[in-house]
Amino acid sequence: MKNYSLIAASSLSLLLFSSCEELAPLAQALSSKAKPEVTSHQIAGDAWIVDGEFDYGLQVKSQITNKGEQGDVMVNVTLSSSEGEWTRTQTINFDANETKDLSYVFTEPTVNATNVQYRVVTLP
Repeated sequence: MKNYSLIAASSLSLLLFSSCEELAPLAQALSSKAKPEVTSHQIAGDAWIVDGEFDYGLQVKSQITNKGEQGDVMVNVTLSSSEGEWTRTQTINFDANETKDLSYVFTEPTVNATNVQYRVVTLP
């Protein structure tokens, strides 16, 4: 059985953007009155059919609850391993007191990856 590490945070300390277009969702999330909280999380290995063939990967599941007013929440999930680092970013609108179950699939690492860690970060 593999061991996985988690880093969960409620704020983002550093973002790197390659264009101004990538700043729009960040600005929208930062002006939101939502108050997201990661209430649960887990990671598991599985296999999916990708381009007609089985492909191993890791799935990060998280439950996020908005403890504030209705607004946009930026969710950033990063997975790192001995084989590299990958990120999924999504901006989602939450109603006040709404809870959502989210799932992010990473097929980039192989079954041989070691030192697997992940983090779930929300903004604002």
